[in-house]
Amino acid sequence: MEDYFRIMKYKGVKPNSVTYCSLISVYSKSRELKKISWILRQVENTDVVLDQLDLRASLVATITVILFQAS
Repeated sequence: MEDYFRIMKYKGVKPNSVTYCSLISVYSKSRELKKISWILRQVENTDVVLDQLDLRASLVATITVILFQAS
């Protein structure tokens, strides 16, 4: 997934809120917490403002994964 992200950036396609929240959602479902952290660091280095509703849904999914993973 991050390969597509890098290709987008290489070709000059600027990721937006939908891009970042989609990646967070995908990584949540596959329990790739380090990659979620990587995406959030990428967002910090941009002027993109994440859509709050999409971000909330993605974070709820992440927290759910963490809770079920712990049990």
